[in-house]
Amino acid sequence: MFKQTTLGLVLLFALPPVATAQPAENPSPLVAVLIDPDIASEGNRDESELNLSLAIAVSNYCDYYFYRIGRPSEISLLSSGLSVQQRLAQMDLAHYASIVHLKPEGDFRTRTVTVRDERRVSHFVQVPGFADISLQYRLVTIDGGRIAGEKKGLVRADADRYWLKRSTAIGSRELDSLVAASPEPIEYVIQRCLEKVLRQVSEGPKPLETPGEPIPSLVYVDSSLIRENPGQWARSARELHELASRYFFHSFNHSFRACDVRPIDLPAEPGSSLRYTYGRFKGKVAAAGDTLIVGMCINTDPVDYFLHKGYDQVGVSDIGQRRVIISTLPRPTFSSGFWEPHFNGLTLLHEIGHSFGAIHASDMNSVMSHTTTWLASARFDPFNRRVIEAALSGELTFDEPEKYLSFVSETLTKINYGLVDYPSFFYHFLEHGENQTIRKNLLDAVPHRPHVFAARAYGLLMAGKHSAAARLFRQAIKTDSTQASLYYYLALATTGPESVAAMQKAADLGYFLALIRLKKM
Repeated sequence: MFKQTTLGLVLLFALPPVATAQPAENPSPLVAVLIDPDIASEGNRDESELNLSLAIAVSNYCDYYFYRIGRPSEISLLSSGLSVQQRLAQMDLAHYASIVHLKPEGDFRTRTVTVRDERRVSHFVQVPGFADISLQYRLVTIDGGRIAGEKKGLVRADADRYWLKRSTAIGSRELDSLVAASPEPIEYVIQRCLEKVLRQVSEGPKPLETPGEPIPSLVYVDSSLIRENPGQWARSARELHELASRYFFHSFNHSFRACDVRPIDLPAEPGSSLRYTYGRFKGKVAAAGDTLIVGMCINTDPVDYFLHKGYDQVGVSDIGQRRVIISTLPRPTFSSGFWEPHFNGLTLLHEIGHSFGAIHASDMNSVMSHTTTWLASARFDPFNRRVIEAALSGELTFDEPEKYLSFVSETLTKINYGLVDYPSFFYHFLEHGENQTIRKNLLDAVPHRPHVFAARAYGLLMAGKHSAAARLFRQAIKTDSTQASLYYYLALATTGPESVAAMQKAADLGYFLALIRLKKM
């Protein structure tokens, strides 16, 4: 049983002016959302982790909501060292007319519910982790620098509904009464709570067709997904593709034009991974130059995914290659057309980022974070923006891996951004050489030696040689003291006070994985 939790977040948005016309230079007021993750480690550990997850979910839902209603927005999670007041002081609030203060509260307990079996006989079932979420909000209207009105309220969303089908398209797996009556996933509860508050924001103009320089793409939908969504699979695939295209355009002024949506059959062996399915996909669909090729399937068991019994990857792609595949998330029985593409669109955007050379960054505000789906952002971090911009302009190509490695290494030293997960990246890339000569050429292409030390250290860490790994990580830190990933892996390679101090340093630098891991140390 979780204790009651409180998470503070501040949401600012602009309402259309009442009596005067908007200035020509500001035709569409910006929506700004500031969210405090509330990651203090005091009290219940599960409560602290829950607050962080709620903050990320609220951030992403607000981002997606304002995108769908056509409002420009600025949404960010505050770092642990930055207060709401400090963040507000950095912003020009001259055009804002309203401030909304939200406090989500969650209560999670075991609850007895009544369910009916296939014979419609009622049973009492104990449901653990039943979610009851509420949002307190305070709306303040500003007019001429003065408070013109104020409104307070409370919205509540009980998880008192069935969210899984009794049989699924994946092997027609039968769900027992307990599973069928389990509480809906926390993301859906938060979604419905926020809708009740955000609806009070009037809509802006509907998004126009995505302009920019179109990149041709082909979309292939696996028979597994077609069975899951008969009659609507092509439309759903296009909508998902269009959402990722709009997100991409927002960052790079390039969009994707779906030339065609085609069915494909990618039968998977029982228990096979999405990486296996991706291999079959590449075997059936050849690369086509600059054309982006997207595969969509459903490879994730809904029971295992939503009940956290272990689940497969939800997206796979190869660095610099224009073929990606995603496994769309299982649908609850009450799926909303408004929110349907949200989780899958973020996954697709993440994999498209890899196809243009982006690598993982442990940043809550980046779509290239290790954790995608509903815990991802639709924005790219500064480092990966630079890499993708170079790929789009032709400055960076992937025909010669040595040049790509050199570009990544040089860019890491020039951009003041220390959340890139580069030890694992360089290790896996350098180890993929087909022979010793190729591996040596790749190694020689890395001009910044601390990147090589970090790669070797990561390999030693994976081999269980912690002392040797720690020595190399310390050596790399002497040169790259602002790179949070070095402290994170040093913490994994050491024990005791040094490990805790290194993990805390990574967390202080904003490394998302360290924020999570620190709660478990």
